[in-house]
Amino acid sequence: MLERIFNFGKMEETEFLELLDGRLKILYKIAYSYFNEGNNAKDAVQDAVTTAYKNIHKIKDKKKFNSWITTILVNRCREILRRNKIINFQPYDAKVIDIRLLNEGKYAYDYEKVENKIYLINLLNKIDEKYKDVIRLKYFGDYTLVEISIILDIPLGTVKSRLNFAIKKLRELSEVNNNAL
Repeated sequence: MLERIFNFGKMEETEFLELLDGRLKILYKIAYSYFNEGNNAKDAVQDAVTTAYKNIHKIKDKKKFNSWITTILVNRCREILRRNKIINFQPYDAKVIDIRLLNEGKYAYDYEKVENKIYLINLLNKIDEKYKDVIRLKYFGDYTLVEISIILDIPLGTVKSRLNFAIKKLRELSEVNNNAL
């Protein structure tokens, strides 16, 4: 049925779902790092998956699926930010950020991790967008530098220099904040 609506080419619907399985959490983490809130992150992931599903016939190599769908997601997040002129500021409030860790089958709050994540998000908001993208993909999406290069369509050397600059800048900002306390 779906094959008649979408031209899957060599990839069947079940293959698409198998490739997508396990990636949704990572895609959500990346989208969440752009918006610092769940609704826009969910919308971006849903739009990216829908776009990927409609354009699945364009991908020729299944090995490139992860970077392909992540590229779609990053572009969608940027589009939503531009369209809505969203400012990524998240004040410290443990009730707002709902970070849960799976602990022996039960969810438990880990406030120290929440505090660290909020601190990192606030620091990220102080650096330029091109550096944020590399940090988000590397540390929220667990991508390699080569994959980041493919996703952002920039040379590997540029990815490395942006990552190094971003880490250096985050350290400087962290030291300034610690000295201000």
